[in-house]
Amino acid sequence: MNFNLLPLVRDMGDTLRGRYHEIDHYRYGLPIFIMIMIGVGVANSVMLRPIFGGGDGILMLGIVLGILKWLLLTRATTGVLHYFGSPRIPFLGYALMTEALILPFIFLPIVPEATPIFQLWNIWIFWVQLLGFAKISQQPIWRVLVAYVVYGVLVLFFGVIMMMLFHSAGWIDVQELQKNMESFLQTKP
Repeated sequence: MNFNLLPLVRDMGDTLRGRYHEIDHYRYGLPIFIMIMIGVGVANSVMLRPIFGGGDGILMLGIVLGILKWLLLTRATTGVLHYFGSPRIPFLGYALMTEALILPFIFLPIVPEATPIFQLWNIWIFWVQLLGFAKISQQPIWRVLVAYVVYGVLVLFFGVIMMMLFHSAGWIDVQELQKNMESFLQTKP
């Protein structure tokens, strides 16, 4: 069991600078996966909190959505790029590493005035992730964008199912969600 995060952090730095490796380079053990998915779940819950409110259910929803997004991203990119002639590439490690790039979002509640910086960070993460999928698979960017569209549809579909399950279990409050959405939509920029 390897708990060393240093290779993952180095890979994150390389990816942010546009330096990509062969797919076999992105291999991380189960302890790393668990740590990253919990961190991504916390970051997701921080981003969901203004809409869903607080509570332990939001933290669990963030973790489940993080795992779900990671799995759907790997399956959508592998499937769509394979459809276009790429070999079946196991993007599990690469997707885990790029999903870990949202970990700084944990600090958003502490420094809310840095929201524009976090938005730019999110755009940069998307861009380097997209370029990495294209470079590793040796496919044009438009094909990777098709994979992202499939991924978006799948996340929307399964995300709604997860929200319904969490609501039926009593872990999230739909009335609070509706109230927060109404106040969010009524807020003028």
